[in-house]
Amino acid sequence: MSKIVKDSNEIEAGILNLKNDRYIMYRYRLLNKRN
Repeated sequence: MSKIVKDSNEIEAGILNLKNDRYIMYRYRLLNKRN
């Protein structure tokens, strides 16, 4: 049981990291457009 919970937590963390990476790239592009 605990392994399944651990795996799903890692998957959720991975999704969050992906969203953060996209957000950072989006902000980075906005900054570059401004300059």
